[in-house]
Amino acid sequence: MCGAIRLVTIVGCLFEEANYLASDLVERRLAAILATDMVGFSRLMERDESGTISRQKRHRSEMIDPKITQFHGRIVKTTGDGLLVEFVSVVDAVKCAIAIQEAMKRRGGLAQGDAYPISDRHQSR
Repeated sequence: MCGAIRLVTIVGCLFEEANYLASDLVERRLAAILATDMVGFSRLMERDESGTISRQKRHRSEMIDPKITQFHGRIVKTTGDGLLVEFVSVVDAVKCAIAIQEAMKRRGGLAQGDAYPISDRHQSR
């Protein structure tokens, strides 16, 4: 996940959490969901599995996860190449997405030590 990052944000979705108690009440709450997906993950894994995983872990630990924490997000689910993150605030979800995009944009490129051609760089959508 470096270079140009594209994040799909789905905000303002109703997130239901069913808590069936003796009274069968359902708790409902409004949440903003940020969904990310790494572009070309399978292709990158075929070319350089260990390098792809290493870069993905580094980008998560150095850029993505700190931004999620900074904007009060909670990772709901991870996949091999994506995340679902819940936010209480739509504003925080959008700010987090922008902050991650900016961090990835600043980091991307040869000047930052990611000496990979654009086709091999991590991108998220």
